[in-house]
Amino acid sequence: MMNKKKDIIDFFSTRRSTSFKNLSTPIPKDEDLKFYLKIASRSPDYGALEPWRFIILKKEKMYKIISKIEIVGNKEGIKNELMERQKNIFLQSPLIIAVIFSPKLSVKVSRDEQLLSVGGVCLSLLNICHASGWGANWLTGWTTKSKEFSKVVFDLDNVESIAGYIHIGSVKEKSVERKRPNVEQLITWI
Repeated sequence: MMNKKKDIIDFFSTRRSTSFKNLSTPIPKDEDLKFYLKIASRSPDYGALEPWRFIILKKEKMYKIISKIEIVGNKEGIKNELMERQKNIFLQSPLIIAVIFSPKLSVKVSRDEQLLSVGGVCLSLLNICHASGWGANWLTGWTTKSKEFSKVVFDLDNVESIAGYIHIGSVKEKSVERKRPNVEQLITWI
């Protein structure tokens, strides 16, 4: 049992997101994705409201999405460089899961608490993908904040929004470790 705990601690202490530029095919099978989403959905969820849902974007649908990026981006006055960057991200990723924040009406559980729960789902999805040997990354960008984009592309209702895009695929080459925070500077003892 001790080795199992050490393996888990080692995993979390070395966990690292993989750049979308460093992802390629093959991608997880549909059955594996369903399993990963089931695990990700075990995130803390005060009130058991499940304020999230998933939209799986396969490669063949990306051209339709990027055409909408330009239409909505021009309508909203988004700079060309931001639109191009977003289009390139969609085109380069072999698989994207849009995690949708779908808040529920609750007297007990605030919208903020529900949003935090969705953040837990996104991180859990990253972790299960990494633990299963896939590369993954959680990105946002202007399309996650655009109500128009959310409606036109994903048919989200007025209270829903995009919590983030989880990019998943095979890792082309191991990522270089990045600078990590000095935790000692982030702690206050009272």
